[in-house]
Amino acid sequence: MELATMKRFIPLLGFPLALALGACQAHPLPSSGTPAPGSSAPTHDSAPTNVAQGALRPGMAYGSFRKQMLDHGWRPLPDAKCLANVVGGNAQKLCSSHPELASCRACTEIPELSACSGDGHCQMQFRHGDADDVMRANTFGPLRDWNAPAGQSQLRITSWQVEPAPAGTSGTTPH
Repeated sequence: MELATMKRFIPLLGFPLALALGACQAHPLPSSGTPAPGSSAPTHDSAPTNVAQGALRPGMAYGSFRKQMLDHGWRPLPDAKCLANVVGGNAQKLCSSHPELASCRACTEIPELSACSGDGHCQMQFRHGDADDVMRANTFGPLRDWNAPAGQSQLRITSWQVEPAPAGTSGTTPH
C-alpha cells in the first residue's frame, strides 16, 4: 500500500478506541437488572406493564424482545445523546465525514438505542404510551443483529428494569 493511501486511513485507526472509550465514559450501563439501593424499580424478574409474565426472559434474542415490547404498546424512547453515547465525543465530526459507518447510522435505525460500549454492551429504552414508566433493557452482542431472527441473532437481552421517567419528561418523547 502506498504511503499516501495509508495516511488517509490513519484517522480511522483511532475509531475503535474512540468508540470503546467514548461510549463507556459517556453513559455507564448497569450490568444487571438489580435496582439501585432504595429504588423500587422491578428487575428482570417481572415483566413490564402489559407484557405477559414469562414472555420476556434473559438470554432471549433482542429482536424477539423488541417485538414483544412493540406488540404490547411499548414504543422506542429516543435518547438525544445517543450518537455521542454510541460513537463517542467526536461523533458529529466523524459521522459527517463517514455517514456510511454502522455506528453513525445506529441511532436512526434503532430509535430505542441509548448507549453502547466498545465491548458489546448496549442499553435500549422504551415507554408505554403516555405512562410515566420507562423500561431500560441491557443487551450484549453485535448490534448488527438487532433485528435478526431469533435463531440467528447473537444480540441477547441480559437484563431490564422499569423505572419512573425522569422529572419533567412525563408523557413526552424527545424529538
